[in-house]
Amino acid sequence: MQVLNTTIAGVQAYPAVEKRADGGFVVVWEGNGFQGDTQGINARVWSGVSFPGVQAGTNTATVVDETGATGVVELRLGTQPTGNVVVDLSVSDATEASIDVAQLTFTNANWNEPQTVTVTGLDDVLDDGDIDLSVVATINILTADPVYSAMGPENFAVTNRDDDADFTLPADQTFCRDIGMAAVNVMVTNAGRPVATPASPAATRNCGRCRHHRAATERHHLRDERQPRWTMCLAPTSIAHGERCLQLRLQRCLPMSPR
Repeated sequence: MQVLNTTIAGVQAYPAVEKRADGGFVVVWEGNGFQGDTQGINARVWSGVSFPGVQAGTNTATVVDETGATGVVELRLGTQPTGNVVVDLSVSDATEASIDVAQLTFTNANWNEPQTVTVTGLDDVLDDGDIDLSVVATINILTADPVYSAMGPENFAVTNRDDDADFTLPADQTFCRDIGMAAVNVMVTNAGRPVATPASPAATRNCGRCRHHRAATERHHLRDERQPRWTMCLAPTSIAHGERCLQLRLQRCLPMSPR
């Protein structure tokens, strides 16, 4: 145990504590001044680098996704232990991500050397959006250092990005043109946030004036002499619950009579 307040005895009022991003904290209090007065403001910083605990190499969340992309969490100890520190690892949501190692051991020789944990995103059939979870580091009972053995679990943030997209298409549309082919604009709304690139367009069949740019669509021309029809289908490679299709029907229009 170490005394936080290092000023001389007397009134120590209005303490305030602020946690730092690196795991440390700052304490500010009112007390005796440094030049003999009694109205001083004192502050002390505890660096996370020298604070006991399991620490990550970065304060940002590790990002993976449902396509199986991986991310890395680097873990180390904040202070040198007197004996081995055994850390059990798990994930808070095993349906969203997995890790490649279940346990790490830190000694008084390698305590400040980062050990790598690889996190892999797992896929599901739900359009559930991005899911936040954690890699949980729990001190094992085999830990010899008394300071570390008394510590609770530490959580390290992970985000698993969703790759399922729910496309919303407009209702089937009917259009007409007296001469030539009508131009049709179709608005497609993606209500998800897909990670994977949508499927490449397939070759257009029996369509003399169909044109696609970089849109992820496939056009099937189902010609009918009475009512030509086209079906436009859209599906990303990762969607698990099927494609979305929209039918376009071309009707022959009567020419407008001049006024």
